Amino acid sequence: MLKALPHSVARFFRQQEGATSIEYALVASILAIAIAGTVGGIRDDLNETFEGVSGELAANNTP
Repeated sequence: MLKALPHSVARFFRQQEGATSIEYALVASILAIAIAGTVGGIRDDLNETFEGVSGELAANNTP
């Protein structure tokens, strides 16, 4: 069991698939940061719009 360990470690470092996975993870994290920043920027505008609509609905909902 322990004799196979150095071969397994060497094979792990020779593989290139792990590098591709890391690159995809970096791209995904950059996209997530960009989306979070964009949503944060328009959050206030959407909140104002929904408050305005809510106010209009409440004002026009008289029995």
